[in-house]
Amino acid sequence: MGDYVLCAIAFRGTRGIERNDWRANLHWVSRYNPFQKNYYQQLKETIENYMLEVENQLTNQFKLNVKFVTTGHSLGGGLAQFVAYWVDRVKLCFAFDSTPVTGYFSVPKRKRESSCIDLEIIRIYEFGEALAYLRAITQLTYNFNFYPNITPKVTEIRTNLTNDNPIKAHGMNWLAEKLKGLAIKSIHSTQKVSFSSHSDQPDRQKTNQQQIQAIAKHLVEAANQANDEIKN
Repeated sequence: MGDYVLCAIAFRGTRGIERNDWRANLHWVSRYNPFQKNYYQQLKETIENYMLEVENQLTNQFKLNVKFVTTGHSLGGGLAQFVAYWVDRVKLCFAFDSTPVTGYFSVPKRKRESSCIDLEIIRIYEFGEALAYLRAITQLTYNFNFYPNITPKVTEIRTNLTNDNPIKAHGMNWLAEKLKGLAIKSIHSTQKVSFSSHSDQPDRQKTNQQQIQAIAKHLVEAANQANDEIKN
């Protein structure tokens, strides 16, 4: 991709009753457990060394600089955002149907403020999916934020692509297929599409079809360009 290789670090969502997954989901409480570290705490100790190792391998192989982007679904969306807050080299994060547990306040203020400079977080979620109700509670705090953050720039995109129940609507497989379909339509369309962003508080208004197509197109094009660079 130009003069650099784009490397995506992806985190999966919760698997059923996997104990460690739920320990991470309960990070707000489990972080006080001195005997066992959850995923957020483990990432503090490992992610930077892991990224450095990956960077060295890619740099040696392709002789290009490396840029990192994080992404994830559900629990993975929270972990992806945490890494973006923790590592100042990550400047783009995509979170799908994300948990509101992002570990934001688990990052020391000075480190977090440094990492958030020029950071863009794009949160994509389906209307009425299971975690929407939990996020709605946490989003109420925005109304009491008298010193809103300018960084990171957060864009929230709400889709309305299914009539399934909240549990099924939370699934990633069908959402990926829908977004891929919209992206294909957008790529083959002559109509210009765009999506809006909001750098103060997340935009909680319903996103129209053109905005959804634009972000889907952006995701697919980024992935395709990265694949082409690796093949070459």
